Amino acid sequence: SVITTPIFTRLLSTSEYGQYGVFTSWLGIASAVVTLNLCYGMYSQGLIKFEEDRARFSSSLQGLAFVLVNVWTAVYLIAKDGVNALTGLTTAQTLLMLVMVWTSTVFNFWATSKRVNYDYRLLVAVTIAVSLLKPVLGIALVVNSSDRVTARVFGLALVELLGYGWMFFIQMKQGRTFFSRKYWKYALLFCIPLVPHYLSQVVLSSVNRIMIANMVGDSQAGIFNLANSISTLATLLNSALVQTIEPWMFRSMRANRMDRMKTVAYPALIAVAAVNLLLISFAPEAVAVFAPQEYLEAIWVIPPISISVFFNFSYVLYAEFEFYFEKTRYLSLATLAGAALNVGLNLMFIP
Repeated sequence: SVITTPIFTRLLSTSEYGQYGVFTSWLGIASAVVTLNLCYGMYSQGLIKFEEDRARFSSSLQGLAFVLVNVWTAVYLIAKDGVNALTGLTTAQTLLMLVMVWTSTVFNFWATSKRVNYDYRLLVAVTIAVSLLKPVLGIALVVNSSDRVTARVFGLALVELLGYGWMFFIQMKQGRTFFSRKYWKYALLFCIPLVPHYLSQVVLSSVNRIMIANMVGDSQAGIFNLANSISTLATLLNSALVQTIEPWMFRSMRANRMDRMKTVAYPALIAVAAVNLLLISFAPEAVAVFAPQEYLEAIWVIPPISISVFFNFSYVLYAEFEFYFEKTRYLSLATLAGAALNVGLNLMFIP
């Protein structure tokens, strides 16, 4: 996605790139609401907690996510006119978004189970294949379409469906359990109280693009979206570090070995800080490489977003403890406060 940004910023106008950014923002919101983010912290914690019954745990959660996506798709089809008016998306774009909500959830279940077992080979191979296919098909569709935003979204959804869909059947075959009262109840009781937390996270990271598009215009949202995409370079390091050390942290907590975490946490924080400072230093050069002259204003947006990437990583390290000990109300309070402040400051300063 990051590597191909220079291509799509030149194929799409700033307005179209802004519309695509708004789509990705709504995708994040839909993921939190539709699937309750079952595949994140609760699932990683559950794989350690129910270590002797991982296959059934995984397949039952795949079943729960499948049911939730279908229920919400039916709700959307009943109320699609009102939803489309709210989001600014077309019916085709919203249905493709729901497909992507499901496929990304399926992939995250499968990928997390691989990470917990430190089984990376197939995970890396699949990730590389999907990462190559997405831009190749995306470019072909965008170049040959009049509705270039929908074409871009369709390319992503199709590749994810083909690249990730089979993982659902693999985990269902391994666990042979679609419904488990025990695990469905555990997952719902864990995740439903976290919906405000997950939504607040999305608001912090994505609502800016929606508000800029509505209050100023799609073109300015496109410029902001570019800065956000460039800052994703640092997020790549964040994600890689968190996803790698998360199972190790949970095992350390289970063994009551909190003392050894500092040997990983401090170097990780220093590394993330260094990468973000480097990105800020080269912001003008990065914008010049990633986009044409119309996006130049993005250089002023990169520093604050990069700084937020560092603080988000430090927050995630502490959040692991909240997830493991199931004390998630602190997470919800923190993210709700941050999201409310973000929206308030946006209303004040975007104009």
